[in-house]
Amino acid sequence: MEHNLPVIREVNCELRDFDYYFDNLFNDENLSVSYHVRTKFNYPNVVVFFLHFQYVYEEDRKKTLYHTDFLSLVEIGREINKEDEMVKIEKDHLAHMLGMSILMIRGSMYQRLANHILAEYPFPIINPIELLEDNLAVEDDKFFIIIDMD
Repeated sequence: MEHNLPVIREVNCELRDFDYYFDNLFNDENLSVSYHVRTKFNYPNVVVFFLHFQYVYEEDRKKTLYHTDFLSLVEIGREINKEDEMVKIEKDHLAHMLGMSILMIRGSMYQRLANHILAEYPFPIINPIELLEDNLAVEDDKFFIIIDMD
């Protein structure tokens, strides 16, 4: 299946200054990260990934230091039927599209955090197949994605 490069758009961003919110020195043992993806298919031929990334610091209280959400739109080379409720895409192919999106987003995050205390703590390596398997149905090495007709 052919596809275009992902089009990435940051739709939410919150970045806090550590020194303003905390009195003690930064301790990386208090830092945690979370991430997830939601996937849908926009009629007639666009895979949409909504990606959420967050760094949380917990000392006496829990505070989000960095939270960002991105949309990644990937136009594929085939259109689907209007009557279909779901589209099937090979696992490896969809994981490749998500992986490209994550790499582009990591670059954006790297730039945003370049002068922040989190610059020394890059986001962990993410396995796109595992991330997709957490929230999509799988059958015969294909992911099922719900089609959004709006």
